[in-house]
Amino acid sequence: MGRYILKRFLLMIPTLLGVAALIFILLRVIPVDVVEAKFMAGEGQGVSAAVIASERAKLGLDKPVWLQFVIWVWALLHLDLGTSMWTGAPITEEIKLRFALSLQLALMATLVVIVLAIPLGIIAALKQDTWVDYAVRVFSIAGLAVPSFWLGILMILAGVGIAILPRSERVPRRKMAADLDRKGACP
Repeated sequence: MGRYILKRFLLMIPTLLGVAALIFILLRVIPVDVVEAKFMAGEGQGVSAAVIASERAKLGLDKPVWLQFVIWVWALLHLDLGTSMWTGAPITEEIKLRFALSLQLALMATLVVIVLAIPLGIIAALKQDTWVDYAVRVFSIAGLAVPSFWLGILMILAGVGIAILPRSERVPRRKMAADLDRKGACP
């Protein structure tokens, strides 16, 4: 049993390297240049070729793909995830921001599920084989069958429609991170 676990663990290394290489290469061969897209999305639509070349050099995109991969793996082995090509912020900060928001969303979703599921389960058990039980079953099966992203959009629209939730607006990432840091929401 120990040999089997060791063998599986050792097989994990080439698998992770293969997946990392595949994703790294796929991100490099997409037809959109990250630097040009970054400048086109911002205010600087008339950016010179020298500025674009300087940004590519700063990000290391002027080197061959194989060398970029070697540099990335070496940095990864030293636990340096690098900086975001899009925002310029450290990847650890980007992950920290998204982790805090994802954890908050997961906790709120769990709370909603518990508040709904336990009372509905008790009601269905007490009113077994009545129309109430069947209604709870249909509601439960519908909740499992509906894609979560679609249900989330419907709930947001319903919340905005009945004025429980405020209307949303697009907030730039840097402003959102600065606001969260100021409020203390991001550890």
